[in-house]
Amino acid sequence: MGLSENSLKQMMDAANRAGWKMKPVGEVKESVIKKTPVHYKAAREGIYAFYDKSASRKNQNAYVLSPASLFNRGFYIYNGYGSMNDGYIPLEGILEVRIVPAQEVNVRDKTGTFCVVAYSKGGDVTVSVPEEKDIPGLKALLYTAAAISAEEDETAEYLPKIYYTARAMAAGKNPDASLSVKEQYQTGMAAYTNREYGKAAYYFELAANRGSADGQFWLGNCYRYGLGVDKVASQAISLYEKAARQGHSAAQCWYGATFCEQWIYPEFHDIFIPEKAKCDNKIAIRWWKKSADQGNTQAMFFLGRVYEYDSEHISADKKLAADWYAKAARLGHEKAAENLDFLKGLTDFDDFERAAKRGDPQAQYDLGVCYDLGRGVKENGKKAEAWLKKASSCGCAKAEPYLKAIQAFEEGKHYANGGRPMNAAKCFFEAAEAGHAKAQYYLGEMSLSPTSPQLAVHWYEQAARQGYAEAQYRLGQCYYEGFGVEKDAAQSEYWFRKAANLGHAKAQVRFGRCCEDKIGHVRPGREIAMHWYKKAAQEGDHDAEYALGMCYAQDGKYRSGDSYKQAIYWLKRAAESGNVTAQYNVGILYYNGDAIKGPDYFKARDWMEKAANNGMEEAKVFLKNNSFRP
Repeated sequence: MGLSENSLKQMMDAANRAGWKMKPVGEVKESVIKKTPVHYKAAREGIYAFYDKSASRKNQNAYVLSPASLFNRGFYIYNGYGSMNDGYIPLEGILEVRIVPAQEVNVRDKTGTFCVVAYSKGGDVTVSVPEEKDIPGLKALLYTAAAISAEEDETAEYLPKIYYTARAMAAGKNPDASLSVKEQYQTGMAAYTNREYGKAAYYFELAANRGSADGQFWLGNCYRYGLGVDKVASQAISLYEKAARQGHSAAQCWYGATFCEQWIYPEFHDIFIPEKAKCDNKIAIRWWKKSADQGNTQAMFFLGRVYEYDSEHISADKKLAADWYAKAARLGHEKAAENLDFLKGLTDFDDFERAAKRGDPQAQYDLGVCYDLGRGVKENGKKAEAWLKKASSCGCAKAEPYLKAIQAFEEGKHYANGGRPMNAAKCFFEAAEAGHAKAQYYLGEMSLSPTSPQLAVHWYEQAARQGYAEAQYRLGQCYYEGFGVEKDAAQSEYWFRKAANLGHAKAQVRFGRCCEDKIGHVRPGREIAMHWYKKAAQEGDHDAEYALGMCYAQDGKYRSGDSYKQAIYWLKRAAESGNVTAQYNVGILYYNGDAIKGPDYFKARDWMEKAANNGMEEAKVFLKNNSFRP
C-alpha cells in the first residue's frame, strides 16, 4: 500500500520548505540508516526517506516510509546519532506534536535541549532533537504526514482538526491567520453547521487563541463531545472557564455545571462529574445566576433543579425552584415546563387556598386536586370533593369530569374490596382514561404479574408523571429490579428522589440507600443518606430507624460522642418493632459500650437473647462464645 503521486509530491514540497530533504531511499547512504536491523530492513523496503539536509553527512537523521509502515499509516524513525530514540510513529490519529524540554521527557540521551513528542492514539513517540533549528522541519513533516494519511482515509468526510493544522503548516505560513477574529469564528460556525467538525475546531481554535469567548466556548464543545478532536474533559472545562470569565452566558452555564452534583442533570451523560473536593453547588449557583441573568434557559433550569431538592450545600426551596422553572418554561424550555408541573401544588398550595377562598374557580379546582393526590398537603377525599364541587358550580369546566373520575375510582375501590376485580378494573380504567392519577396507580397494582409487567410500568408512569408519590416510588422499584423495564440505576434513583421529596417515607429510605451505595446520579455520602433516613424515621418508618441507627453505629467516633446515644436510640426503636438484626446490633452496642460508661452486659445479654429467640444464628453464636460478666 503506497501513497498517491500527488501525496508524495505534497510531502516532498513540505519537506523542502521546512529545510528537510526527501528522496528515494536508494539515494540515501546506507551508513545513515543501517544502525539497527529493523530500520535497515524497513529502509531497504522503503519508498522515500526524509533526512535533515542541513546536518553533516555523519549526523543525519533518517525518517523512513516503507510499505509496511504505510500499511499501518505510520513511519519508522531512525536517529543517525545512534544514541537517540528510535521508534515508530503511527500517522493515523496523531493528535498533536509538541516541543518539550528534554529533561521533562524520558529519553535515553539527554544531550538534546528539546524533544519533539508526537501524541497519538497509537502511543506517544519521543524524538530527541539536539538542535533547535531541527524542530520546525520535523514538526512540519509529522503534521503533513498525518494530514495526508487523514485525507486518503476512507472517512475523509470526518477529517480531524489536525488535518487543517497540518495543511497550514505545510503551506509555510497560515493564510487563515489573516482573517479577523470574527471571520475565524464565523468560518468555524459554518463548518460546524455543515458537520465538518475538524474544520470547525481548527477555526474555533484560531479565534480562541486570540481571545474570542465564542471561539473558546465552541472549541470547548468540540472537546466535550469529541467533535473533530479527541474527547478531553479537562480541555473543555478550561475553555468554558476562559469564556465564562469573559461573560459568555452559555459558557457560564456549563462551567457552573462542572461544580454541581451530577443528580442535578441526570439526563446529561457526559463529562461533568466533579470530584468530591470540587463539588460545590454554591459555586455552581453563582455561575448559573450570571448566565440566567443573560437569558440562558438551561441555567434557569439548573437553578430550578438545584433548589427543588435538599443537597449538602443547599436547602430545598420549592417556591424558588418553581420561579426558575417558570422563567425557563416561558422562554420555551420543555423540561423546565415538565418539572414545573411536578411542583405545581407543592409550591402553590397556600396561593391556591387563598385564591379559592376568594372564589377563583381555577384555584378551587387546583386545590381540590391537591387534596385528592396529596400535593403539598395530606390526602383528604372529602375536602377534595368539596372544593371541586365549588369549582364546578363557579363555572370551571375541568371540575365536573374530575369529579366523575373520582366517583369511578371510588366505585372501583368498592368492587376491589368486595372481591370483584373485573368490575374494579373497569371503573379504574374509566377514571384512568380521564387522567385520574390514583386510578392509574391502582391499574398498575392490578397489573403486577409476570405476564403483564410492561402494563404495570405503563400505568405507574402515567400516575408518576402527574406527581403521585406512591406511583413514583413503585416506578423506582421497577427500574431498580428490572420489572417490566430494563434495570436502570439512574432512573430508579430519579423516581425515588421524586417520591422522597413528596414525603414518601419508603422512598426516602430507598433514596438514602442510593446515596449510601452510590446508585444513579447522586453525590454519594453517608451524611446525605442520614438526612433522608431521619426524615423517614421521624415519620415512624422502621426500616429508616434501623438504617439511621446503623449509620450512627458505624461512625468512627461513635463511642466518644453523641453518635453512640443516637445509634442506641434509633436501633432500639427498630428493634422494638421486631427487627431481629436491630436487636442483635443493640446487643453489640451495649456489649462494647461507650467511652464514658463502658459496657452494659445486662442489657447486652437481654437484647442478644431476644435476637436469638427470634431465630438469629449470629446471636446464638455470640451468646455461646462471649462472657457477659463485668
